[in-house]
Amino acid sequence: MLQKICLIIFLVTVAFSNFVEAANKPKVAVMDLGEFSGAYTSEVNTEKVGTMVVEYILEALTDDGRFMVIDRELYEKQLNEKNLQKAGLISPSRAGEIAKILGVDYLIYGNFSSLTGKDGIFEVLKYSSGGRLYEIQAKIIIRIADSKDDKGHLIAMAEGVGISKSSQVKAGTNTVSITIGTAKIPQESVHNAAKKAAYDAVANLLKNLPENFFN
Repeated sequence: MLQKICLIIFLVTVAFSNFVEAANKPKVAVMDLGEFSGAYTSEVNTEKVGTMVVEYILEALTDDGRFMVIDRELYEKQLNEKNLQKAGLISPSRAGEIAKILGVDYLIYGNFSSLTGKDGIFEVLKYSSGGRLYEIQAKIIIRIADSKDDKGHLIAMAEGVGISKSSQVKAGTNTVSITIGTAKIPQESVHNAAKKAAYDAVANLLKNLPENFFN
């Protein structure tokens, strides 16, 4: 009996400790990424890439563990009801306003700056077997603003770069692909490049935060 009581006390203590720790973490929400004009080449099908990038950013922030990351489904309805701009070029003051409405301490927003081949072209590398390897490069820019007052403050910004290499898909396969010239490249390569760019951007953003930001 005593062992059971001790176990219950231990579990309650751990649960309370975790609750306090989570409550002390700064709350952050992530907006959909906008697109700069010309961010994508006309030959690239970017279906669902923008949405997935936000998920990758949320994953990276959750993995870091220092923010309380708000599930986007919890604030998506609020954004829609208030007809708030959800993507693109957002001013720090507007970001601060949105953060207040959502009840978070910080808002992360940004843009796809480019999704192209490395060095501006889709680089074709020949295998010894005569096959081809395509390099896709994604670049994104993210910013973080606070909700401390009506003006909002841009605290930090960062760029993330991701490169994915992929061999050409054979005609007639079931792989979802994009077209580069006459070649078909797996759509997964685009998402891989975007994911790497998202994680790189978050890592760089965390480095660019002011010293003692989490203290």
